[in-house]
Amino acid sequence: MLETVKCPECQSEVVLNQGEQVCSKCGLVLSENHLINKPEWNFFTKDKLIHTGYSENINIHDKGLPTVIGGDKDIWGRSISAETKYSMFRIRRIQRQTIVGNERTLGMGLGLINLYSDKLDIPYSVRSRASLIFREISDKNLIRGRSIINIAVASVYYACREEKVIRDLNTVEKSTGLKRKDIACNYRFLLKHITNNSPIEPFNFTKYITMIGGQLGISGTNQGAAIKLLNSIESKGRQLHGKDPKGLACAALYIACYDNERITQIDLAHAADLTEVTIRNRTKHLKKILGMT
Repeated sequence: MLETVKCPECQSEVVLNQGEQVCSKCGLVLSENHLINKPEWNFFTKDKLIHTGYSENINIHDKGLPTVIGGDKDIWGRSISAETKYSMFRIRRIQRQTIVGNERTLGMGLGLINLYSDKLDIPYSVRSRASLIFREISDKNLIRGRSIINIAVASVYYACREEKVIRDLNTVEKSTGLKRKDIACNYRFLLKHITNNSPIEPFNFTKYITMIGGQLGISGTNQGAAIKLLNSIESKGRQLHGKDPKGLACAALYIACYDNERITQIDLAHAADLTEVTIRNRTKHLKKILGMT
């Protein structure tokens, strides 16, 4: 059993702080550059000690393990000589030149994925899935001849569809500045070449009702009524396929809120990025099915 070291001045316990033996009470430094033979523990998760550093990050092209060649100072913080600086500069230049095309493509593509993920405000899990999609396409050498930015944006859109996070083509187009046609074309390209065990289903009206209702502050009661309304139409064998689910969601919300909550078609049109004519037509269509005047 190790003996506890006491301070010679106040007989308090001595602790180790950044290689120094320091009294915990009076601050007396007993020794400097003290070597610690115990393993170094780090806190990266709550109530869990680990020996290693951070885990690999697939959102970075080198997975968070870069090769860093020294700067203008040594490990003691002193300036290095001009000859050593020149040698370091040459080594850094050679290291940059040895980066192969695939690594350079990954660096650009994953950087764009992180950029547009922030603009679209998507969860970290979706961002990681988009990075995996881009890595798979890069490993198969399928990016050659295609725009990196188009593949990166299509990977983000693909991950959103797969994880059922609502970011439609119009939203992606506005956030990235790319054409809707290019995003859709590269998305179909990914559908052909990405290994996916679960089929990608289209967004249903339930998610749109929740999203639009949340934006407009519609009560949960009316949101639930709108969902029940559309579910009842489908249960009667009425087909709602072929209609934009966003338009159906707005129409159902408008009908559900008609008597007890003031929501206009203009408000719904702005929230859903649709025209008032579309919402009006979908509302007439639902009222006709329900037998409402």
